[in-house]
Amino acid sequence: MDYSALIISIVSLLVALSSFVINQKWKKLEFVGQEMRHFKSDIRNQAAMKMLDWNSAKYLHPELFEEGQPKVISINDDDILKGLGPIKGQQSYTIEQKFVRDCFDHFFDSLEVLETHIEQGLIPFNRYQPYLTYYVDIMQNPNSKRKSPQIQAALKAHMQSFGFDKALRFCDRYTD
Repeated sequence: MDYSALIISIVSLLVALSSFVINQKWKKLEFVGQEMRHFKSDIRNQAAMKMLDWNSAKYLHPELFEEGQPKVISINDDDILKGLGPIKGQQSYTIEQKFVRDCFDHFFDSLEVLETHIEQGLIPFNRYQPYLTYYVDIMQNPNSKRKSPQIQAALKAHMQSFGFDKALRFCDRYTD
């Protein structure tokens, strides 16, 4: 029996298997990078992250126009608190508060997609973790000074009230 042919075949198989495993890891990293580029380039996600980062800022409203240009609106922490809160009686939301709600709903939807990838075993949490640590910390960490406890509670209550369960699970992974 020719052992050299057997050894060459086994070595070739191991090299091919090793290349396959490395290629799969690289594809997952590419996928995560692509997902996070898409996540962070989305206009509504950008606005929600900016709202988390700033206490007051101006935004271009993508659906309202003045003289052919997107309308500039100002949003502060009070708008965030009211926008995420329930409507009382016949009260309606202001344009700013509707924008807050739309942006955070979209942001939470996007977090749900990431959590679905994790739950399906497609991507491990540690691949997404570095990209959103800053924002989840603002939303959840009671020691964070970026947002008041009232806004943190409103964010969580909004997720709970509107069925963003996977977004909550995604955020809770940061404290586990």
